[in-house]
Amino acid sequence: MRPATPLHTKMLLGLVAIAAVAVTIARADAPEDCAQLQDLPKTLAACTTYIDSGEGGAHDRAVAHFHRGTALGIGGQLDQALPDLDKAIELDPNWSPPYSNRARAFVGKNEPARAIPDYDKFLTLHPDDANAYVNRALAYINLRDQDHALADLEKAVSINPAHAFATFNVGAIYEARDDKPKAEVAYRKALALVPGNQTIIDSLKRIGVEP
Repeated sequence: MRPATPLHTKMLLGLVAIAAVAVTIARADAPEDCAQLQDLPKTLAACTTYIDSGEGGAHDRAVAHFHRGTALGIGGQLDQALPDLDKAIELDPNWSPPYSNRARAFVGKNEPARAIPDYDKFLTLHPDDANAYVNRALAYINLRDQDHALADLEKAVSINPAHAFATFNVGAIYEARDDKPKAEVAYRKALALVPGNQTIIDSLKRIGVEP
């Protein structure tokens, strides 16, 4: 029997990429192109112009660094993205988006241990964000820490019972632990959320039960 793969590889791809979150710079004279992510070169140019101008307060500059770092990360330049995300956090340490995107950059660089403190901070600011718990679970999985990953996934499901991704991966971890009854319960709940999903159907068959 093939062992389960917690956090199924095909389902991971959307979690590794830096989030494309648009946040508006407060100043009326701030360049709008810095806050759009459809044309990344235009974003980079506009944000750089704004940053180099020295205009705006600390939060406005944090937002500009955040957008430039996010654009770089979406473009696959994770090493170049990190200094901007660092600067955004330095300028406004209680603003949450840079923590999430820096954590995702660390995971994308295969440095999950560095992602955990950023997810911790994000969740301190947003304790009911189910997706953040799922993303931290991904970091824990990469650290081979199933206990913390399972706790985060179950927390995500408790916040959002319709979170099929989290529910499926609860089952995957139980399957990896050879706890087939709990794996079946989670898989069936996931299948009820996304009827006909072949990955979940195959997972149920793999543990010896019919969908």
